[in-house]
Amino acid sequence: MNRRFVIIFSTFLICLLLAVVVNVIYGIGIVYTHLFYIPIILTGIWYPRYASFVAAALGLIHITCDYMTIEALEFGSLLRAGMFMVVAYVTSYLSLRRDRLLNSLRERDEALKQSYDELEQRVADRTEDLKRVNEELRKDITERKRVEQEMSILVEIGRLIGSTLDIDEVYERFAVEARKLISFDRLAVNLHSIHEENVKMAYAFGDEIPGRGKGELFPLKDSLSEVLTKTRAGLYTHPKSVEEMNRRFPNHVATVQAGMRSLMGVPLIYRDEVIGSLHFRSKRQNAYTEQDLRLAERIGMQIAGAIANAQLYSDIRKTGQHLRESEKRFRTLIEHAAVGIAEVEAGTGRFLAVNRMLCEMVGRTEKEMLETTFPAITHPEDANLHLNLSKRLYGGEFDHYILEKRYVRKDGGVIWVNVTISRLWKPEETPASSITIVHDITDRKRMEDELRRRENRYRTLFSRANDGIFIINTEGKLIEVNESLARIHGYSKDEMLQMSLKDLDTPKSLQMFPDRMRRLLAGEALTFEVEHYHKDGHVFPLEVSASLISYGGESYIQCFHRDTTDRKRAEAEKRSLEERLQRAEKMEALGQLAGGVAHDLNNVLGILSGYSELLLEEIPEGHRSRGHV
Repeated sequence: MNRRFVIIFSTFLICLLLAVVVNVIYGIGIVYTHLFYIPIILTGIWYPRYASFVAAALGLIHITCDYMTIEALEFGSLLRAGMFMVVAYVTSYLSLRRDRLLNSLRERDEALKQSYDELEQRVADRTEDLKRVNEELRKDITERKRVEQEMSILVEIGRLIGSTLDIDEVYERFAVEARKLISFDRLAVNLHSIHEENVKMAYAFGDEIPGRGKGELFPLKDSLSEVLTKTRAGLYTHPKSVEEMNRRFPNHVATVQAGMRSLMGVPLIYRDEVIGSLHFRSKRQNAYTEQDLRLAERIGMQIAGAIANAQLYSDIRKTGQHLRESEKRFRTLIEHAAVGIAEVEAGTGRFLAVNRMLCEMVGRTEKEMLETTFPAITHPEDANLHLNLSKRLYGGEFDHYILEKRYVRKDGGVIWVNVTISRLWKPEETPASSITIVHDITDRKRMEDELRRRENRYRTLFSRANDGIFIINTEGKLIEVNESLARIHGYSKDEMLQMSLKDLDTPKSLQMFPDRMRRLLAGEALTFEVEHYHKDGHVFPLEVSASLISYGGESYIQCFHRDTTDRKRAEAEKRSLEERLQRAEKMEALGQLAGGVAHDLNNVLGILSGYSELLLEEIPEGHRSRGHV
């Protein structure tokens, strides 16, 4: 309950109690009426809207008390009741004015306070804005300084990279500058492309990782470099374990095992082609952010061109070195070649360059050769051999031709040469010169002549031999026969070349063919007898000497046949005479043996007869032993 209401109500009760007491006990009504002003004034002050009600109630009470006392209404009572109303009105009016004034003051104070609060809020907001602006300015200044620092470092990296085409000379300084922008424990530059299977570690700086040293190769498949090559965009990852890395990039398990917990890589793109990748490694977890990735991409964009140019320079330098070495080797080969080599001017035939061997072939010095032409050293009888072929070569009909001709040496000697002339211009170019390869074939020509003479001699011997000579292949097909063999069999030479041993051998001889062929192919030389069919059908014996020969990488059997019919007849007659002689000799021997035996027996019998006669003389007549003697 409101404390003011309690006070007013308590005062009202006290005043009412005093009025009743005073009026009843003492009969005095004026004193207590003044007490009624107190609750009226308090009500007018605190509750001005209810003051008139309180004044009316107190006036009514006052009039009632006076009437009860004097039992009549007095003007004074009514006047005092009216005064109650006037006091209540004045008090209420003053209170209302006061309240309005206070409310106005309060409202003004509230407005001032609100204005102050608003001003204070505005000041606070402005202060906050100023703080925010100051922070943004500070951040902007910091960012600008960072960007300026980054740009300065990037410019320094660009200057370092652009200072030389030998990228190996600046990798170390590049890594130091790159560390000022991006923190890392290891930096690596890999060279690869989508068309290659392996990645080459071109450069590595910082902590070592097994199998990831400079110059080492590792598979592109299942590696971070493969993802960078395919997506053509950078990425970063923060593996927490070896198992996680093994699931995503099996080729980089060693990286995690080496303690690296943050990996970031960007592709190196040059002329819309991925030529490699730039990698950052850190042992701190979550070391890299999107800002680091964007910065790494900027670094990668800057060094990609330099690396490509360095590679191109390296390739050009290596190519130049290879060309110089190749030229040196080519010059050495030319100078020490066992054949003559020359560059000849198209149209004139003038020698533009010659090697030592060609000079030795024709007996001239290099200076003399460069002052002459190839028609000048060509034998007069061979001078026109080149005309048609050179015209066709220069016309593009073919790119080289070969011919054999003779050169005239300075001392007048003649040598045979095999010349190969090739063009040194492209089809769309004007003929300028040709290269000529010269082989000295004088000895070969001499040998060919000798071989031809020997071949003619051997062929004459082969054709005119009395014995039949033929060559068969491993199936028994006749490959070559002479006239004697054809005559022995009653065929012509052409007829026999269409035949094989199956057409000539009797069944008995043909059965031995597989075994004899096996022994001959094993390298054994055989001499045996066979029976052949004559063209007229009769069978005749032959003595064969066969051996294995090789020709053109193939095996053949060379056979010498001799008709043994006459020899067989002579041998039969000889055997018959020998048998008759042997029988006569046996009879003569038997006669001599019988005469000798008879003579010997007569000698023995004479002795026995003499002893018998002597024995009879000793034995008495009539003795029974005489009968036995």
